Amino acid sequence: MYNLYVGQRFVKILKIRFTIIGLLLISLIIISCTDSISQNFTPTNKIPGMSDENGISPYPYPAPETPNIEIEISNSYPAPENEADQATNGVIPNEINSIPTPDQETGIVIGKLLTMADQQPFLTALFLANTIWSKDAKIPPIISFSEGINQQAMQDKTGQFFFTNVSPGKYALIIKNPTGGNAIKDPKSNEVIVFEVWAGEITDLESIFIK
Repeated sequence: MYNLYVGQRFVKILKIRFTIIGLLLISLIIISCTDSISQNFTPTNKIPGMSDENGISPYPYPAPETPNIEIEISNSYPAPENEADQATNGVIPNEINSIPTPDQETGIVIGKLLTMADQQPFLTALFLANTIWSKDAKIPPIISFSEGINQQAMQDKTGQFFFTNVSPGKYALIIKNPTGGNAIKDPKSNEVIVFEVWAGEITDLESIFIK
């Protein structure tokens, strides 16, 4: 019985070895065939930007044709005609000489921002803010401001500014800063400057001094 067991085990070992040898031979044959095919393959197409140093592309299929696309660049956008138009397009003019005339339904606000120390022009991002009032006259108004909603002033290098098409009501002025905005206060009373706008009229705030 012992000799029979040893003989069966020896046969199994031989089968495993022959199987491994057969797999190795098959792998060598596949590698040899692959090398032979790659050496005999000759590419037939040349694709711009996808070829070797000899200008031969490794891709045998035809390259897709790139359509010719024409882009027309127009410089016909009208240039600003006056100082007010320049101010609305982000260009600060030296001086605004013409103020639009208010219509029957809206008003215009004008004024000038100056530094209190030396009375030099104070140039900034100036916005018009709405005010919300309480029934109690002793309670100060709430200032409502949103950069995406409220109107920004048109300003020149002398500090003069104006707002157009302002609906009738009471407003305050906001100087924009990185965290939001600060309402302009009267330097003497330290209270927020609030003014009223009437339809068809120009509200002149004259000179406003900033500390």
